[in-house]
Amino acid sequence: MKIFILYFVCIFFAGCTSTSGQKKISETATSGKSRIKEDATSVINNFFKELSSGNDKNAITRMLSSNKNFILEDSAVSDLITKLIQINTHSGRFVDYKLMKEREVQGAVSLYSYLVRYEKKYYGFLFQFYNNGQSTQIYKFSFDDNLDIEIEESLKLYADVII
Repeated sequence: MKIFILYFVCIFFAGCTSTSGQKKISETATSGKSRIKEDATSVINNFFKELSSGNDKNAITRMLSSNKNFILEDSAVSDLITKLIQINTHSGRFVDYKLMKEREVQGAVSLYSYLVRYEKKYYGFLFQFYNNGQSTQIYKFSFDDNLDIEIEESLKLYADVII
């Protein structure tokens, strides 16, 4: 009988402890959500601030160098930097940027898609961030000028036709 009571008491306290542990995990997940958004927004705003002031090379190198896993001398990263500089050279003056889409996976990964306008052309900039539980870092950055399909799809008016 004593063993049964001891067993019951252990299960009772274990159950209480796991409930508070779940609360801590959910609080961490909630704070992770706001943290990844705040960190990502700050990085993106700083990037566009430097880009708008004409510091295109500094904008991208500063953003990418904030993640220690990006090696700026790597050929792919170097090509990305060169292509961004070419955009700023060939597309005219930077005009502005507009958020098109924002997606987040429970405070761990976030994705931001921007329409970036220049005098002669517009581009799509895609920022992906990763929160490892301790910090949020830029994980991926890309851009392209083939936004026509995405914009057309987002602007389509879908109407139900009853025949």
